[in-house]
Amino acid sequence: MRLGRGEKETGGRGKDSILAGCLEALIAAVYLDSGYAEAFRVIEGLYAPLLEEMKGELKDQDFKTRLQEYMQKHRDAIPRYIVTDEEGPDHAKTFEVVITIGGKTYGSGRGKSKKEAEQRAAKEALRSLQED
Repeated sequence: MRLGRGEKETGGRGKDSILAGCLEALIAAVYLDSGYAEAFRVIEGLYAPLLEEMKGELKDQDFKTRLQEYMQKHRDAIPRYIVTDEEGPDHAKTFEVVITIGGKTYGSGRGKSKKEAEQRAAKEALRSLQED
């Protein structure tokens, strides 16, 4: 990787944006030189172990699915997700969501997306329901 003197002095070799650009350029070069299949092989070699490792973690973090499964097994009600607050400019909003079941609030969550807020609320709702 070739860097200018100023970039070298400010730690450019460790900057995520520069490293990401280098990896992108490398993959593009492989694609242009050897085609899609070879570029895919390189990407798969780099990321397959990480994706496999994350697969179990992501399953454990899907609290909305876990809440739905819990409700189907233990209760005869459907959780309702309600956005109660949105703050900030469009490019940096924060959302607040509450979960109600049968009119009672069981959890709330905040996040930078509705999905993130819903996941946090579902996690709290699950904890609350399992303590009942």
